[in-house]
Amino acid sequence: MGENVGRAHVLVLSFPWHGHVSPLLQFARRLACKGIRVTFASSLSATQSIQTGNHLISLLPTYDDVTQDGLKGWSGRLSFLEKFQNSTTKILFDFIQKSLQESDERRKVKCLVYDFDIGWPLDIANQSGVQSAAFLTQTLGSTAAYYMLNLKVHGKKLNVPPLDMPDFSDTGLSDVVDGPGLGRISPFLIATLSKFDTFGKADLYFCHTFDKMEHEVLEWMKNICPTIAAIGPTIPSAYLDNRVEDNIDYGFNMNKLDSSTCLDWLNTKERNSVVHVASGSMAAIKLEEVKEIAMALKNLGCDFLWVMKEAEMPNLPLNFIKETFEKGMFVTWCPQVQVLSHPAVGYTVTHCGANSLMEAIVFGVPMVAMPMFR
Repeated sequence: MGENVGRAHVLVLSFPWHGHVSPLLQFARRLACKGIRVTFASSLSATQSIQTGNHLISLLPTYDDVTQDGLKGWSGRLSFLEKFQNSTTKILFDFIQKSLQESDERRKVKCLVYDFDIGWPLDIANQSGVQSAAFLTQTLGSTAAYYMLNLKVHGKKLNVPPLDMPDFSDTGLSDVVDGPGLGRISPFLIATLSKFDTFGKADLYFCHTFDKMEHEVLEWMKNICPTIAAIGPTIPSAYLDNRVEDNIDYGFNMNKLDSSTCLDWLNTKERNSVVHVASGSMAAIKLEEVKEIAMALKNLGCDFLWVMKEAEMPNLPLNFIKETFEKGMFVTWCPQVQVLSHPAVGYTVTHCGANSLMEAIVFGVPMVAMPMFR
């Protein structure tokens, strides 16, 4: 019994998107390999798609988005945010309170590690009397930029010297840079910025980056939040240090597709000969961008693996798939960590999601950057 309990108990909450569950689940696996018991909480569809890889990790669904919303019904919908928050708040609070009644100290939740993109779990930790740890799923650079923008739209000033970095003048946000201007921005951006209202109030802050990558930003952020720490890339251990046994993939996949097809295809290609194109699970490529990428690939005459959503397929130029049949492969999903680590992949065209950037850096794959989120 003692071996299965673990030497401490940590509750981890993730927002149910690929780019959030993957790094938090890897963090949970790192904790578990140190003998710490972890309860990993997220939506029902997310927990159903997780393979924990460790007996010390248990799953806790906090909102039924399968029967109430459908597997993809929550995507991009503010209504989901409210439902997820209400249901999760009650379930997590009850779970923590029940654990604190355990006679075995090792079973009591000591800390709530929560996805920083949802700020309200901080209240759950404070009301429950457990430690709070926010996990930053974005790069520190973007975190710093949003932090400063949040101050500007509220008409507040920095209490420390500003970080020397580009402003938002070319991003379409120029009308709110000089603030206050909260009434003129989208509900999504308001939600994005709102989490910074309580920045620095959690006990700990973790970011899946490393010092040499974002040293200047990390040191600057410590002036605002002294307890922030870089914990290194949160990609499967097999590609880093092999400290986590049998950790060869993220252990999370909501796309039930055969991954062997694209890997078998890559096995037939020469080293560094394939261009990998992907825009993540949430970002959407515009019609003109799809056509520009397609024509660039065609003109280059190179082999390419294009991860494309089904809804984007009709945006391809007429007969493009037929004309590039011998060179290109189209899939709606791929095991990206295995693809980017494949010797045949020479370049990646990326939407610059934090996980994709980290993977490309770890594997040394040159990037063509197309930052997007719309």
